[in-house]
Amino acid sequence: MKINLILSFFVLFSLGSCQREEMKNENPNNINLSEFNNKWKDAGLDVSMLKSKQKITSYLFSDKAVLNLLRNPEAYGFRVVLGLTNGKLDTKLQCVKRNGVNLGIINPMVYCDRSFNDVINELENSNLEFSSSNNIAAMHLLQPAAAYGYLNRWNTELSENDNETLLEIVSYDNERIRYFNLKKEIVQEITAFEGFKYFGVFFGINPSGKLTTVMMGLNKDKKIILPSLPQGTNPNSSGAIYDFSQPCPSTCD
Repeated sequence: MKINLILSFFVLFSLGSCQREEMKNENPNNINLSEFNNKWKDAGLDVSMLKSKQKITSYLFSDKAVLNLLRNPEAYGFRVVLGLTNGKLDTKLQCVKRNGVNLGIINPMVYCDRSFNDVINELENSNLEFSSSNNIAAMHLLQPAAAYGYLNRWNTELSENDNETLLEIVSYDNERIRYFNLKKEIVQEITAFEGFKYFGVFFGINPSGKLTTVMMGLNKDKKIILPSLPQGTNPNSSGAIYDFSQPCPSTCD
Protein backbone atom coordinates (compact mmCIF):
# COMPACT_ATOMS: atom_id res chain seq x y z
CA MET A 1 0.00 0.00 0.00
CA LYS A 2 1.67 3.20 -1.17
CA ILE A 3 2.46 6.32 0.76
CA ASN A 4 -0.69 8.10 -0.33
CA LEU A 5 -2.31 5.87 2.25
CA ILE A 6 0.37 6.79 4.74
CA LEU A 7 -0.45 10.47 4.46
CA SER A 8 -3.32 10.32 6.91
CA PHE A 9 -1.31 8.27 9.37
CA PHE A 10 1.42 10.75 9.92
CA VAL A 11 -1.05 13.41 10.81
CA LEU A 12 -2.14 11.35 13.79
CA PHE A 13 0.19 13.68 15.63
CA SER A 14 -1.34 16.91 14.33
CA LEU A 15 -2.82 19.06 17.06
CA GLY A 16 -5.33 20.86 14.88
CA SER A 17 -2.72 22.67 12.83
CA CYS A 18 0.13 21.46 10.70
CA GLN A 19 2.85 23.16 12.65
CA ARG A 20 3.28 24.11 16.27
CA GLU A 21 6.05 26.32 17.59
CA GLU A 22 9.03 24.51 18.98
CA MET A 23 9.30 24.57 22.78
CA LYS A 24 12.54 25.02 24.65
CA ASN A 25 13.92 22.47 27.08
CA GLU A 26 11.73 22.74 30.16
CA ASN A 27 12.47 22.61 33.85
CA PRO A 28 10.98 19.33 35.13
CA ASN A 29 8.89 21.29 37.63
CA ASN A 30 7.22 23.30 34.89
CA ILE A 31 5.56 20.38 33.13
CA ASN A 32 2.98 18.13 34.74
CA LEU A 33 4.06 15.00 32.92
CA SER A 34 1.77 12.73 34.92
CA GLU A 35 -1.29 14.76 33.97
CA PHE A 36 -0.23 14.78 30.32
CA ASN A 37 0.29 11.00 30.37
CA ASN A 38 -2.84 10.19 32.34
CA LYS A 39 -5.05 12.01 29.85
CA TRP A 40 -3.90 9.52 27.24
CA LYS A 41 -3.97 6.50 29.54
CA ASP A 42 -7.46 7.14 30.89
CA ALA A 43 -9.27 8.58 27.87
CA GLY A 44 -11.77 6.50 25.95
CA LEU A 45 -9.99 5.52 22.74
CA ASP A 46 -11.37 6.91 19.52
CA VAL A 47 -9.71 6.81 16.13
CA SER A 48 -10.09 10.60 15.90
CA MET A 49 -7.50 10.88 18.70
CA LEU A 50 -4.94 9.12 16.50
CA LYS A 51 -5.72 10.21 12.99
CA SER A 52 -6.24 13.25 10.83
CA LYS A 53 -6.73 13.65 7.09
CA GLN A 54 -4.05 16.22 6.43
CA LYS A 55 -0.35 15.81 5.55
CA ILE A 56 2.50 13.69 6.94
CA THR A 57 3.42 14.86 10.42
CA SER A 58 6.45 14.31 12.62
CA TYR A 59 7.46 15.26 16.16
CA LEU A 60 10.71 17.22 16.01
CA PHE A 61 12.90 17.84 19.07
CA SER A 62 15.55 20.54 18.61
CA ASP A 63 19.27 19.83 18.55
CA LYS A 64 20.06 22.35 21.29
CA ALA A 65 17.53 20.91 23.72
CA VAL A 66 18.51 17.29 23.07
CA LEU A 67 22.25 17.96 23.24
CA ASN A 68 21.78 19.92 26.44
CA LEU A 69 20.24 16.87 28.10
CA LEU A 70 22.91 14.56 26.70
CA ARG A 71 25.61 16.70 28.31
CA ASN A 72 24.25 15.95 31.77
CA PRO A 73 26.67 13.42 33.33
CA GLU A 74 23.75 11.68 35.03
CA ALA A 75 21.84 11.13 31.77
CA TYR A 76 21.22 7.40 31.42
CA GLY A 77 18.36 7.11 28.94
CA PHE A 78 15.37 8.76 27.33
CA ARG A 79 11.63 8.16 27.17
CA VAL A 80 9.19 9.05 24.43
CA VAL A 81 6.20 9.80 26.66
CA LEU A 82 2.68 9.57 25.22
CA GLY A 83 -0.09 11.96 26.21
CA LEU A 84 -2.97 14.03 24.92
CA THR A 85 -2.97 17.68 23.89
CA ASN A 86 -6.25 19.18 22.73
CA GLY A 87 -7.69 15.70 22.38
CA LYS A 88 -4.93 14.42 20.07
CA LEU A 89 -2.09 11.99 20.69
CA ASP A 90 1.07 13.92 21.55
CA THR A 91 4.59 13.17 22.78
CA LYS A 92 7.32 14.58 24.98
CA LEU A 93 10.96 13.54 25.17
CA GLN A 94 12.15 12.92 28.72
CA CYS A 95 15.73 12.36 29.92
CA VAL A 96 16.16 10.22 33.04
CA LYS A 97 18.82 9.01 35.47
CA ARG A 98 19.62 5.31 35.87
CA ASN A 99 16.96 5.09 38.61
CA GLY A 100 14.32 6.74 36.42
CA VAL A 101 14.47 10.17 38.08
CA ASN A 102 13.58 12.98 35.69
CA LEU A 103 16.40 15.19 34.39
CA GLY A 104 14.46 17.23 31.86
CA ILE A 105 11.60 17.25 29.36
CA ILE A 106 11.41 18.58 25.79
CA ASN A 107 8.22 19.51 23.97
CA PRO A 108 8.21 18.87 20.22
CA MET A 109 7.56 21.02 17.23
CA VAL A 110 4.76 19.33 15.28
CA TYR A 111 5.70 19.56 11.62
CA CYS A 112 4.04 18.51 8.36
CA ASP A 113 5.66 18.25 4.96
CA ARG A 114 4.27 16.48 1.90
CA SER A 115 7.84 15.82 0.72
CA PHE A 116 8.10 13.19 3.46
CA ASN A 117 5.83 10.95 1.44
CA ASP A 118 8.35 10.63 -1.42
CA VAL A 119 11.21 9.83 0.94
CA ILE A 120 9.24 7.24 2.91
CA ASN A 121 7.82 5.69 -0.26
CA GLU A 122 11.32 5.21 -1.66
CA LEU A 123 12.27 3.16 1.39
CA GLU A 124 10.13 0.24 0.24
CA ASN A 125 12.56 -0.75 -2.52
CA SER A 126 15.66 1.11 -1.35
CA ASN A 127 19.17 -0.30 -1.80
CA LEU A 128 20.34 1.49 1.33
CA GLU A 129 21.70 -0.62 4.16
CA PHE A 130 22.07 1.07 7.53
CA SER A 131 24.91 0.11 9.86
CA SER A 132 26.41 1.27 13.14
CA SER A 133 29.71 0.76 14.93
CA ASN A 134 27.88 1.05 18.26
CA ASN A 135 26.56 -2.34 19.34
CA ILE A 136 23.62 -0.92 21.27
CA ALA A 137 22.50 1.39 18.48
CA ALA A 138 23.02 -1.36 15.90
CA MET A 139 20.47 -3.53 17.72
CA HIS A 140 17.78 -0.96 16.98
CA LEU A 141 18.55 -0.15 13.34
CA LEU A 142 15.47 -0.38 11.15
CA GLN A 143 16.38 -1.19 7.57
CA PRO A 144 14.54 0.75 4.82
CA ALA A 145 11.95 -1.82 3.76
CA ALA A 146 11.15 -2.62 7.38
CA ALA A 147 10.76 1.09 8.19
CA TYR A 148 8.32 1.45 5.31
CA GLY A 149 6.39 -1.55 6.58
CA TYR A 150 6.15 -0.22 10.13
CA LEU A 151 4.86 3.16 9.00
CA ASN A 152 2.49 1.87 6.36
CA ARG A 153 1.01 -0.79 8.64
CA TRP A 154 0.03 1.81 11.24
CA ASN A 155 -1.82 3.81 8.61
CA THR A 156 -3.57 0.69 7.37
CA GLU A 157 -4.73 -0.21 10.86
CA LEU A 158 -6.09 3.29 11.38
CA SER A 159 -7.97 3.12 8.11
CA GLU A 160 -9.44 -0.34 8.41
CA ASN A 161 -9.97 -1.24 12.06
CA ASP A 162 -12.33 -0.28 14.86
CA ASN A 163 -11.55 1.19 18.27
CA GLU A 164 -11.35 -2.22 19.94
CA THR A 165 -8.64 -3.40 17.54
CA LEU A 166 -6.71 -0.15 17.93
CA LEU A 167 -6.87 -0.47 21.71
CA GLU A 168 -5.13 -3.84 21.41
CA ILE A 169 -2.41 -2.28 19.23
CA VAL A 170 -1.63 0.51 21.72
CA SER A 171 -1.84 -1.70 24.83
CA TYR A 172 -0.07 -4.54 26.58
CA ASP A 173 -2.10 -6.79 28.89
CA ASN A 174 -5.02 -4.36 28.65
CA GLU A 175 -2.89 -1.43 29.86
CA ARG A 176 -2.26 1.37 27.40
CA ILE A 177 1.37 2.13 26.51
CA ARG A 178 2.63 5.03 28.64
CA TYR A 179 6.09 5.59 27.19
CA PHE A 180 8.91 4.00 25.22
CA ASN A 181 12.31 3.54 26.88
CA LEU A 182 15.13 4.72 24.66
CA LYS A 183 18.84 3.99 25.07
CA LYS A 184 21.02 7.08 25.28
CA GLU A 185 23.33 5.61 22.64
CA ILE A 186 20.61 5.84 19.98
CA VAL A 187 20.02 9.51 20.71
CA GLN A 188 23.76 10.16 20.69
CA GLU A 189 24.16 8.47 17.33
CA ILE A 190 21.34 10.44 15.70
CA THR A 191 22.67 13.74 17.05
CA ALA A 192 26.07 12.92 15.51
CA PHE A 193 24.65 12.71 11.96
CA GLU A 194 26.15 15.24 9.58
CA GLY A 195 23.77 18.20 9.35
CA PHE A 196 21.68 17.09 12.36
CA LYS A 197 19.17 19.68 13.54
CA TYR A 198 16.12 17.75 14.80
CA PHE A 199 15.49 14.45 16.54
CA GLY A 200 12.38 13.14 14.74
CA VAL A 201 9.84 10.70 16.18
CA PHE A 202 7.26 8.90 14.04
CA PHE A 203 4.98 5.99 14.92
CA GLY A 204 4.49 2.58 13.36
CA ILE A 205 3.50 -0.98 14.15
CA ASN A 206 6.15 -3.63 14.81
CA PRO A 207 5.99 -7.31 13.76
CA SER A 208 4.26 -8.15 17.04
CA GLY A 209 1.37 -5.93 16.00
CA LYS A 210 2.08 -3.26 18.61
CA LEU A 211 2.61 0.49 18.46
CA THR A 212 6.29 1.44 18.37
CA THR A 213 8.48 4.46 17.75
CA VAL A 214 10.41 5.09 14.54
CA MET A 215 13.21 7.61 14.91
CA MET A 216 15.21 9.62 12.39
CA GLY A 217 17.49 12.62 12.25
CA LEU A 218 16.44 15.68 10.25
CA ASN A 219 18.49 18.62 8.98
CA LYS A 220 17.86 22.35 9.23
CA ASP A 221 15.49 22.15 6.25
CA LYS A 222 13.53 19.43 8.09
CA LYS A 223 14.61 16.80 5.58
CA ILE A 224 15.26 13.25 6.76
CA ILE A 225 18.99 12.50 6.95
CA LEU A 226 19.78 9.35 4.96
CA PRO A 227 23.16 8.17 3.66
CA SER A 228 24.00 8.86 0.04
CA LEU A 229 24.35 5.84 -2.20
CA PRO A 230 27.21 6.21 -4.68
CA GLN A 231 26.95 3.61 -7.41
CA GLY A 232 28.60 0.32 -6.47
CA THR A 233 28.96 1.08 -2.77
CA ASN A 234 27.36 -0.24 0.40
CA PRO A 235 26.80 2.91 2.46
CA ASN A 236 27.47 3.12 6.16
CA SER A 237 27.74 6.88 6.27
CA SER A 238 25.76 9.38 8.27
CA GLY A 239 22.04 8.73 8.47
CA ALA A 240 19.87 5.80 9.53
CA ILE A 241 16.44 4.89 10.92
CA TYR A 242 15.84 3.24 14.28
CA ASP A 243 12.97 1.60 16.05
CA PHE A 244 12.45 0.88 19.69
CA SER A 245 10.62 -2.03 21.22
CA GLN A 246 10.77 -1.49 24.98
CA PRO A 247 7.44 0.09 25.87
CA CYS A 248 6.05 0.67 29.35
CA PRO A 249 4.25 -1.57 30.01
CA SER A 250 5.93 -4.01 30.24
CA THR A 251 9.48 -2.64 30.59
CA CYS A 252 8.73 0.11 33.11
CA ASP A 253 11.47 1.44 35.38
